[in-house]
Amino acid sequence: MIKNVIFDIGNVILKWDPLGYLAHHYTDYEQIEYYLNLVFWSQTWHDLDRGIMDYDQAATVMTREVPERRELVLKMLHEFHEYTLEPISSTEGIIRGLKAKGYHLYLLSNFMQTTFPIMQRRSPVFAYFDGGIVSAYHKLLKPEDAIYQKLLSEYDLLPEESVFIDDLEPNVTAAERNGIRSIQYRDYHSMLELLRLLQEEGAYE
Repeated sequence: MIKNVIFDIGNVILKWDPLGYLAHHYTDYEQIEYYLNLVFWSQTWHDLDRGIMDYDQAATVMTREVPERRELVLKMLHEFHEYTLEPISSTEGIIRGLKAKGYHLYLLSNFMQTTFPIMQRRSPVFAYFDGGIVSAYHKLLKPEDAIYQKLLSEYDLLPEESVFIDDLEPNVTAAERNGIRSIQYRDYHSMLELLRLLQEEGAYE
């Protein structure tokens, strides 16, 4: 029987929309694509999520070949969360319902240490969680097996009693590889899929 529901944050609990952020500042497609690749889709961004780099270091690495853009990129890193990370209301409702039914709720997310406290203030549903593993605090990243094992061991969870929800297929695949049933989040119908799974387990009425 499922007792634990594990949530990713970006595009599951909070909308993560770097394209929207850049479109707020630029109208030229080439500029938008350039900064998506330079900043948000870069290896350095993953290093920020892993917690092995700070914003100053990241901006320097990202603009090594164009140092005149360093201050602009640093500004992006500091302010992108002002235009994204908005709560997804449908997920918030499900989280409240799960908690009321007595489920244990956990986070498992790639997230920067600098931004995580800001994110927590964006939605009251984070108060419903019993714990979680955030990548930057442990220097681990999804879809590495170690981060899933860290969550299971840290909170003494049995994988067969847990279900994981994430928007990215590699992260879902890795969870399944570690024995955790998973659902790939695409929209609200993914939350309905979660409820159907819980009902089939006889654990949600």
